[in-house]
Amino acid sequence: MKKKTLVSSLIMATAIGMSANASAADGVLNDTWFETQIKQTLPKVIDKKDSENPSSWVTVKNFKVDTGKKTCYTHLIDNNPAAPAPATPDYLVEVYCFVGGAWTHQDTADRVFDMADGNVGQEDVFLAMPAVGSDLTKPEFHAVSFAGTLILQPKVSSSGKLSVKTLTVKQGLTDYHENVTLLGAEQIEGQDHTNLKFAWVKDPTKIPNANDLLACATSWETGNNPKLGCIKNPE
Repeated sequence: MKKKTLVSSLIMATAIGMSANASAADGVLNDTWFETQIKQTLPKVIDKKDSENPSSWVTVKNFKVDTGKKTCYTHLIDNNPAAPAPATPDYLVEVYCFVGGAWTHQDTADRVFDMADGNVGQEDVFLAMPAVGSDLTKPEFHAVSFAGTLILQPKVSSSGKLSVKTLTVKQGLTDYHENVTLLGAEQIEGQDHTNLKFAWVKDPTKIPNANDLLACATSWETGNNPKLGCIKNPE
Protein backbone atom coordinates (compact mmCIF):
# COMPACT_ATOMS: atom_id res chain seq x y z
CA MET A 1 0.00 0.00 0.00
CA LYS A 2 1.35 3.44 -0.93
CA LYS A 3 2.15 5.81 1.90
CA LYS A 4 -0.46 8.38 0.78
CA THR A 5 -3.15 5.71 0.59
CA LEU A 6 -2.18 4.35 4.01
CA VAL A 7 -2.38 7.80 5.63
CA SER A 8 -5.78 8.43 4.00
CA SER A 9 -7.06 5.07 5.27
CA LEU A 10 -5.91 5.81 8.81
CA ILE A 11 -7.56 9.23 8.77
CA MET A 12 -10.81 7.72 7.50
CA ALA A 13 -10.75 4.94 10.11
CA THR A 14 -10.17 7.47 12.89
CA ALA A 15 -13.02 9.65 11.65
CA ILE A 16 -15.38 6.67 11.49
CA GLY A 17 -14.44 5.63 15.02
CA MET A 18 -14.99 9.14 16.36
CA SER A 19 -18.33 9.40 14.57
CA ALA A 20 -19.54 6.07 15.96
CA ASN A 21 -18.57 7.09 19.49
CA ALA A 22 -20.09 10.56 19.15
CA SER A 23 -23.41 8.97 18.20
CA ALA A 24 -23.91 8.00 21.85
CA ALA A 25 -26.70 10.27 23.08
CA ASP A 26 -26.32 12.73 25.93
CA GLY A 27 -27.27 11.04 29.16
CA VAL A 28 -26.37 7.59 27.78
CA LEU A 29 -24.66 6.64 31.05
CA ASN A 30 -27.65 7.43 33.24
CA ASP A 31 -28.22 4.68 35.82
CA THR A 32 -25.00 2.83 35.02
CA TRP A 33 -22.87 1.02 37.59
CA PHE A 34 -19.10 0.56 37.79
CA GLU A 35 -17.18 -1.85 40.00
CA THR A 36 -14.64 0.37 41.73
CA GLN A 37 -11.49 -0.84 43.46
CA ILE A 38 -8.01 0.36 44.35
CA LYS A 39 -5.54 -2.36 45.27
CA GLN A 40 -1.83 -1.59 45.33
CA THR A 41 1.28 -1.25 47.45
CA LEU A 42 2.43 2.25 48.32
CA PRO A 43 6.27 2.25 48.33
CA LYS A 44 6.39 4.55 51.36
CA VAL A 45 3.88 6.24 53.66
CA ILE A 46 4.24 8.37 56.77
CA ASP A 47 2.97 7.17 60.12
CA LYS A 48 2.26 10.32 62.09
CA LYS A 49 2.41 8.91 65.59
CA ASP A 50 1.37 12.34 66.85
CA SER A 51 -0.13 14.23 63.93
CA GLU A 52 0.64 17.56 65.62
CA ASN A 53 4.29 16.69 66.32
CA PRO A 54 6.41 16.01 63.20
CA SER A 55 9.33 14.78 65.30
CA SER A 56 7.24 11.69 66.08
CA TRP A 57 6.65 10.75 62.43
CA VAL A 58 8.21 7.65 60.85
CA THR A 59 8.42 6.15 57.37
CA VAL A 60 6.65 2.86 56.65
CA LYS A 61 7.70 0.94 53.53
CA ASN A 62 5.63 -1.24 51.20
CA PHE A 63 2.25 -0.33 52.66
CA LYS A 64 -0.58 -2.36 51.14
CA VAL A 65 -3.97 -0.76 50.50
CA ASP A 66 -7.11 -2.42 49.19
CA THR A 67 -10.77 -1.45 49.02
CA GLY A 68 -11.87 -5.02 48.29
CA LYS A 69 -13.02 -7.00 45.29
CA LYS A 70 -16.69 -6.49 44.39
CA THR A 71 -17.04 -4.41 47.54
CA CYS A 72 -17.56 -0.90 46.14
CA TYR A 73 -19.66 0.23 43.18
CA THR A 74 -20.11 3.67 41.67
CA HIS A 75 -23.47 4.82 40.30
CA LEU A 76 -23.80 7.49 37.61
CA ILE A 77 -27.09 9.42 37.48
CA ASP A 78 -28.02 11.94 34.80
CA ASN A 79 -28.41 15.23 36.67
CA ASN A 80 -31.15 16.73 34.52
CA PRO A 81 -33.40 19.14 36.43
CA ALA A 82 -37.16 18.74 36.45
CA ALA A 83 -39.05 19.92 33.38
CA PRO A 84 -39.42 22.47 31.92
CA ALA A 85 -35.83 23.40 32.80
CA PRO A 86 -33.37 22.51 30.00
CA ALA A 87 -31.29 19.35 30.22
CA THR A 88 -27.75 19.59 31.58
CA PRO A 89 -24.70 17.54 30.49
CA ASP A 90 -23.60 16.37 33.93
CA TYR A 91 -23.89 13.18 35.98
CA LEU A 92 -23.94 12.77 39.75
CA VAL A 93 -21.40 10.19 40.94
CA GLU A 94 -22.29 8.19 44.07
CA VAL A 95 -20.12 5.51 45.69
CA TYR A 96 -21.65 2.59 47.64
CA CYS A 97 -19.70 -0.08 49.52
CA PHE A 98 -20.56 -3.26 51.37
CA VAL A 99 -19.61 -2.35 54.94
CA GLY A 100 -20.48 -4.21 58.13
CA GLY A 101 -22.64 -6.72 56.28
CA ALA A 102 -24.75 -4.12 54.45
CA TRP A 103 -24.59 -1.80 51.47
CA THR A 104 -24.04 1.81 52.57
CA HIS A 105 -23.43 5.13 50.85
CA GLN A 106 -19.79 6.08 51.32
CA ASP A 107 -18.99 9.04 49.07
CA THR A 108 -20.34 11.60 46.63
CA ALA A 109 -17.60 12.12 44.04
CA ASP A 110 -17.09 14.98 41.59
CA ARG A 111 -19.52 15.19 38.69
CA VAL A 112 -18.61 13.97 35.20
CA PHE A 113 -19.91 15.41 31.93
CA ASP A 114 -21.07 14.41 28.46
CA MET A 115 -18.31 15.61 26.12
CA ALA A 116 -18.35 16.72 22.48
CA ASP A 117 -16.57 13.56 21.29
CA GLY A 118 -19.17 11.26 22.86
CA ASN A 119 -17.04 10.40 25.88
CA VAL A 120 -17.99 11.17 29.47
CA GLY A 121 -15.48 12.58 31.92
CA GLN A 122 -13.84 15.25 34.01
CA GLU A 123 -10.19 16.19 34.47
CA ASP A 124 -10.30 16.58 38.24
CA VAL A 125 -12.29 13.77 39.86
CA PHE A 126 -11.94 12.78 43.50
CA LEU A 127 -13.68 9.65 44.74
CA ALA A 128 -13.14 7.92 48.06
CA MET A 129 -13.70 4.39 49.34
CA PRO A 130 -13.04 2.72 52.68
CA ALA A 131 -10.21 0.25 52.93
CA VAL A 132 -11.36 -3.29 53.63
CA GLY A 133 -12.91 -3.43 57.09
CA SER A 134 -13.36 0.32 57.42
CA ASP A 135 -16.26 2.79 57.10
CA LEU A 136 -15.90 6.39 55.92
CA THR A 137 -18.90 7.45 57.99
CA LYS A 138 -17.07 6.67 61.27
CA PRO A 139 -14.55 8.93 63.07
CA GLU A 140 -11.85 6.26 62.80
CA PHE A 141 -11.51 5.24 59.16
CA HIS A 142 -9.08 4.13 56.46
CA ALA A 143 -9.83 6.03 53.21
CA VAL A 144 -8.39 5.03 49.84
CA SER A 145 -9.07 7.73 47.27
CA PHE A 146 -8.57 8.37 43.58
CA ALA A 147 -7.69 11.89 42.47
CA GLY A 148 -7.23 12.42 38.76
CA THR A 149 -8.73 12.35 35.28
CA LEU A 150 -11.66 10.02 34.64
CA ILE A 151 -12.79 9.47 31.04
CA LEU A 152 -15.37 6.87 30.06
CA GLN A 153 -16.01 5.83 26.46
CA PRO A 154 -19.60 4.67 25.89
CA LYS A 155 -20.52 2.98 22.62
CA VAL A 156 -23.94 2.00 21.41
CA SER A 157 -24.14 -0.75 18.80
CA SER A 158 -26.44 -0.67 15.79
CA SER A 159 -28.78 -2.93 17.79
CA GLY A 160 -28.85 -0.44 20.67
CA LYS A 161 -26.60 -2.35 23.08
CA LEU A 162 -24.39 -0.25 25.34
CA SER A 163 -20.76 -0.96 26.22
CA VAL A 164 -18.43 1.26 28.24
CA LYS A 165 -14.64 1.38 28.46
CA THR A 166 -12.67 3.33 31.07
CA LEU A 167 -9.77 5.10 29.32
CA THR A 168 -7.84 6.60 32.24
CA VAL A 169 -7.28 4.04 35.01
CA LYS A 170 -3.64 5.14 35.39
CA GLN A 171 -4.12 8.92 35.15
CA GLY A 172 -4.22 9.99 38.76
CA LEU A 173 -3.01 9.49 42.30
CA THR A 174 -4.00 7.04 44.98
CA ASP A 175 -4.30 8.89 48.28
CA TYR A 176 -4.37 6.97 51.56
CA HIS A 177 -5.52 8.45 54.83
CA GLU A 178 -6.00 6.49 58.03
CA ASN A 179 -7.22 7.88 61.31
CA VAL A 180 -5.48 5.35 63.55
CA THR A 181 -6.93 6.88 66.68
CA LEU A 182 -10.06 8.88 67.38
CA LEU A 183 -10.17 12.24 65.56
CA GLY A 184 -6.82 11.54 63.92
CA ALA A 185 -4.42 12.03 66.81
CA GLU A 186 -2.38 9.36 64.99
CA GLN A 187 -2.62 9.20 61.21
CA ILE A 188 -1.03 7.23 58.37
CA GLU A 189 -0.86 9.03 55.04
CA GLY A 190 0.71 8.56 51.62
CA GLN A 191 0.19 8.85 47.85
CA ASP A 192 1.39 7.13 44.69
CA HIS A 193 0.46 6.69 41.03
CA THR A 194 -2.97 5.13 40.95
CA ASN A 195 -4.06 1.62 40.05
CA LEU A 196 -7.79 2.27 39.71
CA LYS A 197 -10.31 -0.34 38.63
CA PHE A 198 -13.46 1.31 37.31
CA ALA A 199 -15.20 -1.44 35.37
CA TRP A 200 -18.63 -1.04 33.79
CA VAL A 201 -21.17 -3.56 35.08
CA LYS A 202 -23.15 -4.92 32.16
CA ASP A 203 -25.84 -6.49 34.37
CA PRO A 204 -26.27 -4.81 37.78
CA THR A 205 -28.53 -7.65 38.94
CA LYS A 206 -25.37 -9.80 39.08
CA ILE A 207 -23.81 -7.59 41.77
CA PRO A 208 -23.69 -9.42 45.13
CA ASN A 209 -26.82 -8.62 47.16
CA ALA A 210 -27.98 -6.47 44.24
CA ASN A 211 -31.47 -5.82 45.61
CA ASP A 212 -30.04 -4.35 48.82
CA LEU A 213 -27.60 -2.19 46.83
CA LEU A 214 -30.36 -0.83 44.62
CA ALA A 215 -32.51 -0.15 47.69
CA CYS A 216 -29.61 1.77 49.24
CA ALA A 217 -29.17 3.82 46.06
CA THR A 218 -32.89 4.56 45.89
CA SER A 219 -32.88 5.67 49.52
CA TRP A 220 -29.90 8.00 49.08
CA GLU A 221 -30.73 9.41 45.66
CA THR A 222 -34.50 9.86 45.94
CA GLY A 223 -35.22 9.80 49.67
CA ASN A 224 -37.82 7.06 49.17
CA ASN A 225 -37.96 4.05 51.50
CA PRO A 226 -35.15 5.30 53.76
CA LYS A 227 -32.53 2.66 54.54
CA LEU A 228 -30.02 2.77 57.39
CA GLY A 229 -26.62 3.87 56.11
CA CYS A 230 -28.19 5.30 52.95
CA ILE A 231 -29.88 8.46 54.19
CA LYS A 232 -28.63 11.94 53.25
CA ASN A 233 -27.96 14.41 55.99
CA PRO A 234 -30.46 17.29 55.93
CA GLU A 235 -29.13 20.17 53.83
